[in-house]
Amino acid sequence: MDITAIRKNIMAGIVGCLCDDSVSHIFCVRSRREDDWMTEWIDSIVVELRKREIEVTEGYIEDDGLRIDERYDRVFVPCIFELASEPENVLKMAINLVSESGKLIVAANNRLGIRYFCGDNDPYTDRCFDGLDGYIKISKMDKKFVSGRAYSRYEIKNYLEKAGVRYSKFYSVFPNIIYPATILAEDYEPTDMRKMGFEPLYRNRGSVFLYERQMMETLLKEGSIHAFANAYFIECPKNGGFADVSRIELDTYCDKSQQEIRIFGYSDKQTGEVKVCEKAASSEGREFAPGISRIQEILDKSGISILYGDVTDKGFAVNINESELAYVYLSSLAETDKEMFLKELDRFMDIVSHLSDTTNEKLDEHVAKILKRHNVPEDRIGAVLKDVVLDLTPDKCIYKNREYYFFGQRHVIHNCPVKVLIRRVIDVIYNNLENRSDALEIADIYSRYDLLDDIDVWGEIYGNRMSQLRNDAEVHLWREPLIASEGMINSNRKTMAFPIQEYLRIFVDLFKNIGSRKLVLFGSGLYAKQFLQRYGRRHPVDMIIDNNPKSQGKDLDGIPIASADELTNMSPNDYKLIICVKQFENILRQIKKLGVTNYSVFDPDSDLQSEPEPEMNVRTNEDGSQPEKKKYHIGYVAGVFDLFHKGHLNLLKRAKEQCDYLIAGVCTDEWVSANKKSGTFIPFEERLEIVDSCKYVDKAVEVPLYDSGIREAWRLYHFDVQFSGNDHDDSPSWIADKQFLEERGADIVFFPYTESTSSTKLKALINKKLES
Repeated sequence: MDITAIRKNIMAGIVGCLCDDSVSHIFCVRSRREDDWMTEWIDSIVVELRKREIEVTEGYIEDDGLRIDERYDRVFVPCIFELASEPENVLKMAINLVSESGKLIVAANNRLGIRYFCGDNDPYTDRCFDGLDGYIKISKMDKKFVSGRAYSRYEIKNYLEKAGVRYSKFYSVFPNIIYPATILAEDYEPTDMRKMGFEPLYRNRGSVFLYERQMMETLLKEGSIHAFANAYFIECPKNGGFADVSRIELDTYCDKSQQEIRIFGYSDKQTGEVKVCEKAASSEGREFAPGISRIQEILDKSGISILYGDVTDKGFAVNINESELAYVYLSSLAETDKEMFLKELDRFMDIVSHLSDTTNEKLDEHVAKILKRHNVPEDRIGAVLKDVVLDLTPDKCIYKNREYYFFGQRHVIHNCPVKVLIRRVIDVIYNNLENRSDALEIADIYSRYDLLDDIDVWGEIYGNRMSQLRNDAEVHLWREPLIASEGMINSNRKTMAFPIQEYLRIFVDLFKNIGSRKLVLFGSGLYAKQFLQRYGRRHPVDMIIDNNPKSQGKDLDGIPIASADELTNMSPNDYKLIICVKQFENILRQIKKLGVTNYSVFDPDSDLQSEPEPEMNVRTNEDGSQPEKKKYHIGYVAGVFDLFHKGHLNLLKRAKEQCDYLIAGVCTDEWVSANKKSGTFIPFEERLEIVDSCKYVDKAVEVPLYDSGIREAWRLYHFDVQFSGNDHDDSPSWIADKQFLEERGADIVFFPYTESTSSTKLKALINKKLES
């Protein structure tokens, strides 16, 4: 294939694959005006190409390096013409370097990219919306301070034509040029953008206020998806002849040996036959294909039909008809013919459930741990197979002549319950439904295959294994700062919908004006449960209001649930109402009609809502002087604090030495049971009192079973430092939490534990004495 993709790898940087194995020499066009992100990106591509034993020559547009006589098979222009005052001249010099049988490859941002409508920053100006209105706010003087500008598809095509480029084909890139997870040829129209394997990523997620994926679905139906692509790869063969690529998808594996690109290329557009090619994304990942051959042997022995393709050490390719992918067929049946859907689903399940013999051997270690943690009894585990192929699913299978043919399976768990695979098959089908309301309830399908009692367990087993394969913990480290969460998007939209003072009162100052007033919640669902878990101990709730008659008259955690009519019997000055409903707009209108004046909206994902900052009495020294200013204002430390000992005391003392006010989180008994190998000797209430009585602690608080992480704690207390023992500082999850805090101006400080004493050692000594 002549055009593939580029992705960022956690350990190796961005991987570039710009040509097939027949290309031996590439010219890469550079500019001395490159920003840091662009230099890093291009350097990574050059490094990767050289790893593939491809010679790379670099030349700068500001020099005479492009005015040479040599010609090249490929000339790559990576967003460089966007930095020039006369873009057509850069493209003209570049096309002149291409051999008669060669190609010019151009990468370019699209100034009309959908991400910019959603609020992301322009890559050249670092401001919102500059490209959308044609950079009209960038004066001649301001141009000195920006590296360049993006162009639309029409403008890029115009520059190519001015440069003398006769043939060009655009490939639309999502989510962006640096992380191109999905690439679509200009003559390819996907049936459903929701099924494309990518997630929006942003330069500045803090300004995003629209849901990009949902907007893209509408653009697809309007026939405008390519015009609003976030970026483009442009293929320009000197004398015609484009690649037969229609769609490229980059898998999200982080392990270099597992990196994968899936390329969909039409080999015959009249018949609609599609060639699927899976290959390594980087030079380090070129040995994955033999794994396909090993699993094909397993499937072949079981009698499962296989769609055989070409398997080499570099990849695997097979011809299919995309319209016959099994998930498309089954999803369509689920919405149109329920009886036939159940028959076909039973047939599919029967096939995958007999892919290998049952076994009485010891369960896979990770599977056994999950089953034990959830206390799943042996009689609910069901059949255990010697081999469970995790991707023996409808998205890697075609339906042809009333038969199912599987292809490209690569991942297997040995000695695993087949229910894990059955759960995955159902999820693949239901995740691809256009409208779930037209299909049978997914809970009924789970029940049909005896999954419902332990449904989360089967999903956790599959998810954990795929998470290990994909190295999700490390992938998360670089993806999280680029993803706009639903809570962040909603928060940004609220700031646009309310005047600033009203916004602060409703969405930020959650406990303002509560005083001695009664606390009433509106809503008895998930948000109310989260509110009670987070704040219930410190802010007792007197009553819960709910509009659902089925909930009225019941209780939540012992708190009575009533109708909104109860508010008319109360004086508005006697209570504070907190709305605990995701879609709160209608309730705001409702409570205003009821005369409610003192209210706020709880958002469990908000970074703005927190406990009021504590009042601090800073004592002067005995000589009347002010005490030495400490490094931090509010500090937070969490632990079990069982069998309180010198190590705990040292930790709290060192923490207090660095902050004005120290909050100590004490884990509940439920938290310890769920997260530690053994329980506690001292019950929670006593541990809380012990820690609260320590002179180094200003406030001891509960760490509940749920909402117990660093992020939830920060949202509660807005501390500027988290103190912890030093046994976590290499964990990916702690690194991610560190990034979370740093984005909000807080630090993580690690203290070494007291080596001579620990709760674990004390418990071991106690148990030893009890046994003797």
